[in-house]
Amino acid sequence: MEAKSRSKAIKRYFALFVLGMVAGGTVVLIWQGKITESLMKQNQYKSAEIVRLNEVIEDMKQLQKVARKKQETTIEEVKVFVLPPRPHEFIETAAIRLIEKELDPLKGMKTRTVADLHAILHELLYRREYLVDGKTVEVRLKTAYISSVLEVYVTIELKPEVP
Repeated sequence: MEAKSRSKAIKRYFALFVLGMVAGGTVVLIWQGKITESLMKQNQYKSAEIVRLNEVIEDMKQLQKVARKKQETTIEEVKVFVLPPRPHEFIETAAIRLIEKELDPLKGMKTRTVADLHAILHELLYRREYLVDGKTVEVRLKTAYISSVLEVYVTIELKPEVP
């Protein structure tokens, strides 16, 4: 009988051992499941973040292209506008022609380069005097707008003749 009871005890311990392994396995599976679920959530978050950042990168590339295009823009035309008080039309037209002729070398230059020379442009046309039809005309630069068309706003005053 002792052999039978010993065999039953071994089977009982073995059954307890197997039940312990099953319980332990279940605990490990639940624990690993939580870790796996946490990693899946992190993965989804990271994927969404990657998509968002790729969109930001695309937007930045577009802005960079626009900025580069602006830097590559060249001056194609020079326009001179006369602000009031205006002199006689003949004198005004002749002075505009002289100013455009003087600013002609800026055509073809990149707007970025001309923008760097903005102070020099103001210096060049600050109280500039021209001789038109035997009369002295003073030109003062008020505003310069630099884009593909260089727009220069000036005032023109006829200087009194000094005998």
